[in-house]
Amino acid sequence: MDTTDAPSLAVVVRKLVELKPHPRNARRHSDTQIGQLAGIMRRFGWTNPALVDEDDYIIAGHARLRAAQSIGLTEGPTIRITGLSEREKRELMLADNRIQMNAAWDVDLLRAELISLRSDGADLVGLGFADAEIDKLIPPLERDPEVEEIDFTTVQDRFWISVRGPLAQQAEALQRLKTLMAEVPGVSVEMGTIDG
Repeated sequence: MDTTDAPSLAVVVRKLVELKPHPRNARRHSDTQIGQLAGIMRRFGWTNPALVDEDDYIIAGHARLRAAQSIGLTEGPTIRITGLSEREKRELMLADNRIQMNAAWDVDLLRAELISLRSDGADLVGLGFADAEIDKLIPPLERDPEVEEIDFTTVQDRFWISVRGPLAQQAEALQRLKTLMAEVPGVSVEMGTIDG
């Protein structure tokens, strides 16, 4: 297909009964994944249109169709792709599924975003992350901080606590410490940074 002469693409809301799963779609979606996608659709709506050909066969969006049907939707956004040969449709169907799998996470940015969302009350599992994945990236909030018992006779009026690690985790640890210390009468917490 020569993209220089491609028609402009328009999102059209279509009845789901008109859309046909492509018989050569090689991608399989578990019930768990469909449930996760349905949960996102309930919260945010159907935000990513399905791609369909001239005969209403789905090129991309098989999982979105199943998820929408599972929550009782009867219509959804589509974009009709015209002018592709049968081979090109099959190529696009494979490429749409495969190329997205080649992406990787920026782990530090992902960790910071998960911590921020969790502190705002977000359900991280509802975003498609398994509990084990979350636990690898960020410590559970329920875990009590490890505190080493110290002899109170050796404590001065002021002392320093050093926090090291990725910045997002340091910020969360310091906030938790400040919250815990606020419950101790007569104790104040100052936060700052030290070079070196």
